[in-house]
Amino acid sequence: MGGIYRILGRFEESLKFFDKAIRQSPNDPDLAISYANKAGSQFALKQYDQAVESARHAIVISPNLGYAYWWLIPALVVTGQDSQAHEALRSYLALPGVPATMPALKQETAKYANERDDPRFVEYWGRLVEGMRKAGLPE
Repeated sequence: MGGIYRILGRFEESLKFFDKAIRQSPNDPDLAISYANKAGSQFALKQYDQAVESARHAIVISPNLGYAYWWLIPALVVTGQDSQAHEALRSYLALPGVPATMPALKQETAKYANERDDPRFVEYWGRLVEGMRKAGLPE
């Protein structure tokens, strides 16, 4: 449900579901995914410090969860933590199978958002892509 609410641009409501999943299933093998998705909703709400915290938590649990970096890196850029963003980008680029260039990232994110989606959802993905570019994702 959290993912559905995020697609609808109802980010605050999506957070409630991710928090509930984390709270009710602290030993869930997909706990890192819940934290990563929570980071995504926090990023959408421009709660960048919280997004950094949630994304880092996801990465600690599952270091190879590439898309957790999608919210960590741009949130670090926006909060002026450029050196940490570059370090996180290096870790991200070392992961197997991640979109490792701007065109590949844009192609991947196009799977999630298009012009028919809620404008808030589309803008959120645009900020993510721009943050990855500013962090130095290769063109």
